[in-house]
Amino acid sequence: PGNITAKRRGDGLYEISLTVTLTNANAGHKAPTGDPERHYILEAFVPVQEFLNRPARERIGQTWQWWPKARKTADNRLAPLETRELLLTFPSPVANPPIQLSLYHVRLTEENAAYLRHATDRVAPELKDQIAEIEKHYPFQSEIYRGTYHPARGWSIKPLAELMQANARPPRSQNDLRP
Repeated sequence: PGNITAKRRGDGLYEISLTVTLTNANAGHKAPTGDPERHYILEAFVPVQEFLNRPARERIGQTWQWWPKARKTADNRLAPLETRELLLTFPSPVANPPIQLSLYHVRLTEENAAYLRHATDRVAPELKDQIAEIEKHYPFQSEIYRGTYHPARGWSIKPLAELMQANARPPRSQNDLRP
């Protein structure tokens, strides 16, 4: 995380701008990689109840049109050794708020999971039940970074090991799947 600025809006709220720098330092290939559906979601918001559903989000990865013929429609993955600066803006009730910044590695979207659930007539019978409840058996996403900004103390970073433990628990419901 980098520079944070605040600008008063006409509705009495503040528009917070957060500069985030991402670097693909060690992969040796574009990131994310693997299945074309995989992507990152960078998300920033003020962790106050009325602002939880108003995050700034940036998607990094490929997008595809699958029907009638598969074709890549966009690709903004990070190239090897590439550094990219992103500007995230989001509302806040105060000029110097706490901020949560998260990076998610998304492996499967809900739209594709819905397609898989409806295509079970094309899979082996022993897999039908698992695919019908795919969210219980396959991680849709993992939070791989979480930083929290405290106005008086600066940034604190949640250790990756703690995030991985939380990611290992299946979601209690579809509403638990963020973003």
